[in-house]
Amino acid sequence: MHWLPKSSLAGVLVAVAVGCAPAVEANEPVATAHDPQFEKKKLWGDLSSKEYFLDQQWPAGRLYVWAHPGETANLHRGRRRSPRDPTDPNNWLVDGTPAKELIFDENTDLLLPGCDTPYEVGFRTTDIRETFRHVTIERGAGFIGGGDGRGRVISGNVWIKRGGMMYAQGATSFIGSHHTFFRNDNPIMSEEAQRRDGRRCSQYFTFNKEAGASVEFLGCVTVSDEFRVYSGTVIVGRDSLLRPGRHASPRIYRDGTLALLDGAFFGKWCNDFGIPDMTVDGGTILGGLPERPLTRNCTFGLSLKNHSNATFSQLDEEMHRESRRVPALVLLSGSTIRSHTADPRKARLVLTYVPDGIGDRSSFDLRPPPGSAAAKKVLDRHPEAAKRFAWFDKLPRGLDCFLGTGTVVDGVEFDHLRKGGVLYQDSATKARWANVFFGSGCLARGDDLFTYVEKLGRNGEY
Repeated sequence: MHWLPKSSLAGVLVAVAVGCAPAVEANEPVATAHDPQFEKKKLWGDLSSKEYFLDQQWPAGRLYVWAHPGETANLHRGRRRSPRDPTDPNNWLVDGTPAKELIFDENTDLLLPGCDTPYEVGFRTTDIRETFRHVTIERGAGFIGGGDGRGRVISGNVWIKRGGMMYAQGATSFIGSHHTFFRNDNPIMSEEAQRRDGRRCSQYFTFNKEAGASVEFLGCVTVSDEFRVYSGTVIVGRDSLLRPGRHASPRIYRDGTLALLDGAFFGKWCNDFGIPDMTVDGGTILGGLPERPLTRNCTFGLSLKNHSNATFSQLDEEMHRESRRVPALVLLSGSTIRSHTADPRKARLVLTYVPDGIGDRSSFDLRPPPGSAAAKKVLDRHPEAAKRFAWFDKLPRGLDCFLGTGTVVDGVEFDHLRKGGVLYQDSATKARWANVFFGSGCLARGDDLFTYVEKLGRNGEY
């Protein structure tokens, strides 16, 4: 399985300093977030021509380019101080000429040029207001910033070339009235990344796009922690992957939509036993879009639940008895989950447990597999763990999904449900669900899959 468009490994370097040789002729324009050059099939061969971001018109803005590729300017605590100051205008070019001031706002485009020598430009411990329109990070460049309570705001496109990376402490917030893309060409931990994980792009993602606007993710993008869709549409592009972080409580609010296209995957990068993996509070989850209906399945990954909050490193039978029953998916009153598809029997949104090892999924909350080297290491160090492992292995496993009053369910497959794993709140609502499928991994069939639940507790318990 692949998560990246076939063409996305094509990267183009930019050079503005000696020692960072260009990969293209000097007179050949370079594709960037602010000038994507969608007509170049070598770079964008997998587009369907129906992407919302293709026909967007942008007013003239200002382009800031780091003038010293290969030289780090990152004042982040704990990192070696560098002689370059990222807040000094003398270290930047603006529209091709030396900058006299730094104006970062909704009309500012940012480009960190490529270089064989990895470097970082960071605003983490500065007072810079990180508001940008289009952001391009070329090979070898790292864009670090944000801050607790400050984060980073982006209203345009983002393009991270292979070997480049960006990360923000706090929330990266996506805003604006335009349709935009967020493209990451880093498929794996590559040599170009110099041991940096080019896939993890922020501590949090929040979406506050205006009504009718969207951001489409292309490639593999992960978040360290929370994920919130307040308004607008978040699209996981064809064969792409978008993953919130560990122990996150992702949420989609009334004016928000999350859409997965053909072959797309959405789900945490670790298994969480004790909290829901997604809560939809009047919002919408879609498989496909009206203009791009599904022709292949897409996957919404959920964490198996064992009705406790135990982890393999915290196995304590007394502390973790079956006392925390939470659903993996919560659809509160008025929420929608449906597929846009020509034939739901052939292509639909699939909600399922995704085992470790799929898409670089972490086993943060799972005990080491029986007989594995990791399990042996634990048992060699703590022989008493054998008894706790035995208890842990007998805990109930499976998925629970809570579907509240007035929810719309159409063209969706549920897999790996436990017995009674469909928690419904209203029989009349349940009767209106259409084209609902149950996978072969479900632990029950027919009426045994359903449980009436009057309401959830404050933290999602039932």
